[in-house]
Amino acid sequence: MILPGGADWQVLHPDDGTAGIDTRSTLRTHDGTHLSLSTSGVRHGKPGVLRRLAAGEAVDPAEYYVRLFCRFETGDERYRWLNRTLAVASGARTPEAVRYEAYTLD
Repeated sequence: MILPGGADWQVLHPDDGTAGIDTRSTLRTHDGTHLSLSTSGVRHGKPGVLRRLAAGEAVDPAEYYVRLFCRFETGDERYRWLNRTLAVASGARTPEAVRYEAYTLD
């Protein structure tokens, strides 16, 4: 679960609609551990698709591109392995939330 607070910066490039993504969040795991999550990535798509996303419409994620690098940090021994792990993710935006599907890199 993502906890309240954090930050989400986007640098929009008006020439082609690409957005540079930079986020900071605190997550709480199912067992109460807190993790810091930092992401950095890009989002782009056709102008009409990006307008629909900005309007809060439901848009099929296959119509646009969101890819991110993910970095986790924690002091909890059970999850300390995440401090040494990088992940990549694809993202999707629904009218209610932003969702990531992340994979660790071995």
